[in-house]
Amino acid sequence: PGRPLRHPKAHSDGGAERSVLQMARIVAVFLALGLVEGNDWPNIAGYTPGSDVTKHANLDLDQQALEAALKESTPNFDLAEAWYAVGGNSLSGKAPSGLRTMKG
Repeated sequence: PGRPLRHPKAHSDGGAERSVLQMARIVAVFLALGLVEGNDWPNIAGYTPGSDVTKHANLDLDQQALEAALKESTPNFDLAEAWYAVGGNSLSGKAPSGLRTMKG
């Protein structure tokens, strides 16, 4: 009791455990610095996701379309509202339409 559990083949001095921890730290630093590719997903606004969130991140495209509708020579409020309430680019399995919207 009170002693950490160790793999039966590990050295009693903890050398193997230290080596594994040191290697894990080195890999973590390389991943953090971008020296090793850790995934196949693109960076999003400086953030490297741990899984494919592209379908969710496409909400930015709805925001861009909303802004474009408002920047027309005569602001198109109906189109901007549609992008806000209905969306069109960001997929979510939870929403009734399958789309994630800015409205929620």
